[in-house]
Amino acid sequence: MQRRDFFRVVAATGAAAAAGGCGGAAEKLLPQVVPNEQIVPGAPAYFATVCRECPAGCGALAENNNGRVTKLEGHPDHPVSRGAFCLRGHAALQGLYHPDRLSGARLGGRPVTWEAAETALVARLQAARGKGTSIALVSQLETGSLGRLMDAFLKAVGARPRVAFEPFAYEAIRAANQLTFGRDAIPYYAFEEAGTVLSFGADFMETWLSTVEYSRTFAHMHTLRDGRAGLFVQVEPRQSLTASNADLWVRNAPGTEGVLALAILKAMVEEGLADRSFVEAVRGVDLETAARDTGVSVEMIRRVARAFAAGRPGLAVGGGVAGSGPNATQTQTAINLLNMAVGAVGRTLRFGPDSAFGKASPYRDVARLTQAMAAGEIEVLLLANGVNPAFTLPAGLKFADAIGKVPFVVSFSNLPDETTALAHLILPDTHWLESWGDYAARDGVVGLLQPTMSAVRDSRPTGQVLIEVGRAVLGTSEGAGPLPWASFEAYLRNAWEPLVGTAGWGPTLERGGVWRAMAPVAVSPRRPPVAVAPAKLDGDPGGLVLLAYPSLRWYDGRGASRSWLQEAPDPVTQVAWDGWVEVPRAAAVRLGVANGDVLRVVSPHGSLELPAYVSDSLHPDAVAIPIGQHYAPYQTGRYVRPEAGPMNPLALLGSTTDPVSGGLAFLAVRVTLEKTGRRRPLAILQATHDQDQREIAQEL
Repeated sequence: MQRRDFFRVVAATGAAAAAGGCGGAAEKLLPQVVPNEQIVPGAPAYFATVCRECPAGCGALAENNNGRVTKLEGHPDHPVSRGAFCLRGHAALQGLYHPDRLSGARLGGRPVTWEAAETALVARLQAARGKGTSIALVSQLETGSLGRLMDAFLKAVGARPRVAFEPFAYEAIRAANQLTFGRDAIPYYAFEEAGTVLSFGADFMETWLSTVEYSRTFAHMHTLRDGRAGLFVQVEPRQSLTASNADLWVRNAPGTEGVLALAILKAMVEEGLADRSFVEAVRGVDLETAARDTGVSVEMIRRVARAFAAGRPGLAVGGGVAGSGPNATQTQTAINLLNMAVGAVGRTLRFGPDSAFGKASPYRDVARLTQAMAAGEIEVLLLANGVNPAFTLPAGLKFADAIGKVPFVVSFSNLPDETTALAHLILPDTHWLESWGDYAARDGVVGLLQPTMSAVRDSRPTGQVLIEVGRAVLGTSEGAGPLPWASFEAYLRNAWEPLVGTAGWGPTLERGGVWRAMAPVAVSPRRPPVAVAPAKLDGDPGGLVLLAYPSLRWYDGRGASRSWLQEAPDPVTQVAWDGWVEVPRAAAVRLGVANGDVLRVVSPHGSLELPAYVSDSLHPDAVAIPIGQHYAPYQTGRYVRPEAGPMNPLALLGSTTDPVSGGLAFLAVRVTLEKTGRRRPLAILQATHDQDQREIAQEL
């Protein structure tokens, strides 16, 4: 049986086919007025689309039964997913059918008609047009037609350039690549072709860049081939899921990843494992000093150096959020030097098929907009669906205070969140499973989104609203002016005509997009001077380093409203339905803390109260808190206690940045712990890590 026969992907011209159980099958498109006898009520139909639960852009197949999507899987032909799908992708159904989904426009907290809502927005935009760049729009990373339409809209109404905001934008990787390769981009990392992978905090099995793709290619690298399997070394102060899968986990002092990377290169040069041309780059590196700073012995440094040199072509990766401090660009530059030393450039590190993350706005742009808002320079602020800056920005930036000085705030979110609570007008967007669109996961891979079912709430596509509102502001009509399209679908089809070519619209929808192999782009590696010192942190010098890390389940918080993701236990701690502060055993003993004891975590910028999880593996100079935990209104009181309080560690961060890249320093503060005298027992699904001599897992 052919794959396309098995998956019978339906290429419909709109959501009506999905909703009504009629439409053209993948092999033959028929007008919707003609009943399609190939689709039988009760038999599933499949729609190819692109998952938008994070910026990775995996291809998805949506299974539609009797007009409603009931299951999501990875698209087997999409170059990113290749049939795989992460748990956040599977849980997207709960975002689609969420009880809290907003229905209909709301102005000043009251329901209004869409016409009244758009009229109010038009009036505000017309009033702001003559006041310079007083109109701003913040979107999530949009690399396709919607992003280009937003840019056209902003240009037409005389607004500021769009801010494509992603909380995790990996600016340090881009800045270091500009310094060492002359290219401001995030390359493709060919894990599948590496002999040894050396990772400095890159949690590619959880949230780093493209989790599904890199987990899959890593599995290929780590599988026995030709009598040999690849070696994986993870450098990280916390035992993450990625570290748990390493052949060798090296626990370093927080903020010393760059120091260790240069020390490994120094050891390679000393033992003749790297070209002598790297001597100058490591001239000032002393292994004994590096061992003292990192907490990693000289013997271990040399062991890692030998292993990395022996597994050519090797691959070194870094830039995990939890390790992104004020020295992030220097750290990533040191990692680039390691890649040059083992000949990875052009082989396992390839520019050309560059990641979409390279097109995200740097954090400094978000900070500048926030400062403009606080100064009263913004009259109208538009916040696209998928962004929640009141929750995902650090407390030190004071975004919530700044947005209070904007006269008119518009949110296109389709779920209530911390930012919609501050908006004056809410125009709920359709869910991505109900929408037309496209998304380029990386250069050469452009996926198509199509409605997989009709909308279950009174919502409108953001692109459609912008076209209608933009024309009203400009006083133009359909077919004229800078926004002439009849609908966003018409705009999308027009944009795709050159891409579709002779293949046709229907087969392209069936396939799920257009992808082509991108030839590697040649770069000229440079060896800039780099000196990496341990990260300098704010806070009590006697405190513990805060590791605020993205959650496998919640990402930056956009997945926390899905009860499936709350119910799924954290893969390392096995905690479900709660936030926690991971405390090293030594600190817990010193404070007299047990699992479930509520601790007040205090930084110079704020405080949180969270139950403790005592860890035997966490570095003794650190505490760790997952980013993104908060509850949806539907969950509060029904599944969780309403008095749980805020749990997001971004409330503990200031606005410290990496001075070279402008990226937010997530590794920036030391915190102190105070016992509150209260308890909040954690729901831990694994009572013990003791195997009771059953040898379920063995280390060889």
